[in-house]
Amino acid sequence: MSKRDAYNTTDTVHAMLNDLGSNLTQDEKAQMASFILQAIDMYEPLRRVDKALAGREILITIDHAIERRKGEPGSGSKNITCQSGCSHCCNIPVTCTIPEATVALMVAEAKGFVIDEAKLERQSKVKNEDWFNQPREDWACIFLRDGLCGIYEGRPVSCRKHFSQGPPEGCDMDKHQPGETMARWIAPTAEGLYSGVMNVFKIGMLAKVLLLARGFRDQAKIVPKES
Repeated sequence: MSKRDAYNTTDTVHAMLNDLGSNLTQDEKAQMASFILQAIDMYEPLRRVDKALAGREILITIDHAIERRKGEPGSGSKNITCQSGCSHCCNIPVTCTIPEATVALMVAEAKGFVIDEAKLERQSKVKNEDWFNQPREDWACIFLRDGLCGIYEGRPVSCRKHFSQGPPEGCDMDKHQPGETMARWIAPTAEGLYSGVMNVFKIGMLAKVLLLARGFRDQAKIVPKES
């Protein structure tokens, strides 16, 4: 396998391409793989622009893909049960890229959202597989307040493309074990696009990437201006 073909994929796309519950034909799998390579080429130029601009472009293109899918006949989007105030999924580990984290920080700053710095530091040291081994109060996303996302318009892609088709209590991690299957609604194009993003920008746990993004922003602010 060439380096060009050794791309990263979302969990959903990985399943689709590796027969894990997938009903795709070989031709359809080849089309999906080709689309991911196209997505990589599409997002590659964003390496050379401001991280905030790159983040906004990523969020916009993937939002559009999700909305297009929702509007397609037979997409199943009417069965989505997610609603405002249901925040069970805000207690699971989330990954993102630095451009996404930059947008999240900028929205938080614009809205005057105060980040719990101690909690952010604690979460930044926790690996994905150890998320539910930390104290219960640290499961919740750093941006969750009173059951609502404090930076909803700037939330990462992982949050935007995650939709449940089951009863809200089925997402409650206090009642269910990590890994239990919940019926999900999926926008395949959005998954493919994000696979492209994952190949262009490094991806990591939200808290850790937020600290990295903030460090880059602070560093940029102290660069002396040319006289």
